[in-house]
Order: sequence, then structure tokens, then C-alpha cells
Amino acid sequence: MRNGVAGIERHPAPGASPVKAEAALLVARELFASPVENRVNWTLPRLSEEIEQRTGHRISRSRLSVVLRKKGALPASGPATL
Repeated sequence: MRNGVAGIERHPAPGASPVKAEAALLVARELFASPVENRVNWTLPRLSEEIEQRTGHRISRSRLSVVLRKKGALPASGPATL
């Protein structure tokens, strides 16, 4: 053991920052903030296109689904209907 307890503390993962995921979350949160009765029915393909138009970052539907589910842009309970 080289560093004792300091050696087992959490460290940031190496690699590039999740630029696409962060951009997708910003756009999704903005779109989902409007009241439900006035909101467009967002499907993953439509949401993916909107994110690309607003940010210039293309994100796949499967990755977008994972990002929305894991990072909290979707409701926590029940199936997601976008």
C-alpha cells in the first residue's frame, strides 16, 4: 500500500469530458420544462434531431436514451414517454 486511504479515494475517470451528453441534457431539460399540456410529444429521433440543430452535436438515439435515464432528465418512476 503506497498511499493508504488516499490511494482508494475516488478519482475522476480519465478521458474526454462528456460534451455530447452535457449538451443533450441542457437541451432536453429546456424542452421538458414547459407545461405538459403545451409540450410537443418528443420521441427519441425527434429529440436527437433537435439537439443536433441547437448544439451541432449529433447523439445516437440509444446513447440519448441512456443519458436521459441515468442523468435525471426523465421522471424517475414508470416508463418514459417522450
